[in-house]
Amino acid sequence: SFAAWSADSQKIVYTSEREGRLQLFQYDFGTEKETQLTKSGDDFSPVYSPDGKTIAFIRNARSLMIYDTNSKQERELARFF
Repeated sequence: SFAAWSADSQKIVYTSEREGRLQLFQYDFGTEKETQLTKSGDDFSPVYSPDGKTIAFIRNARSLMIYDTNSKQERELARFF
C-alpha cells in the first residue's frame, strides 16, 4: 500500500515519485495543505500509528523507519538483510 488514512480521517499519507525517488507526503484536509515528510530515500508503505503521532514506513526495501509527526524527525527501527 502506498497510501494510508489517519485514524481521524483528517490526514492521508502517501508516496509520490516527483523527483525520481519515492518520497512520503501528507495531506491535511483541515488545513488543505500538503507537506513533504521524507527526502532521503525510496520510501513506501506508510502506516499511521493509532494515535497519529508516528508514521511507520519502509526505506529502500531495507529498513523499517518511524517518522515522528510532532518533531518531524525520523529514525530507523530495524534493518532487513
